[in-house]
Amino acid sequence: MTFSTDEIVWITVGILVLLFAIQRFGTDKVGYLFAPVILLWLLLIGGVGVYNLIKYDTGALRAFNLKYIIDYFRRNKKKGWVSLGGILLCFTGIRCVSTSTVLRNNSGYYVQIN
Repeated sequence: MTFSTDEIVWITVGILVLLFAIQRFGTDKVGYLFAPVILLWLLLIGGVGVYNLIKYDTGALRAFNLKYIIDYFRRNKKKGWVSLGGILLCFTGIRCVSTSTVLRNNSGYYVQIN
């Protein structure tokens, strides 16, 4: 089954409208509803990743060896550090998004975690 771009957009809009509609019942209800969906999504992504590692190239696992990251930074110098900064911004950005959506109280003020 394949979806056109328009169908994907409308499915996404429907999911977002559903999320905003049930948000008034509390973020815990949203979490209980979407936790199994997110777990299934992450398991499928992990399964596809393991399948592709085995089928195409297990050489990507070399990235866990510190020698290669040191070589990467020596070879790319400042650009290597900038790329690392971009990765860290992605992680911290998603942390901010997840904590601000989960830890918001009813009055609309956000709880900050340090």
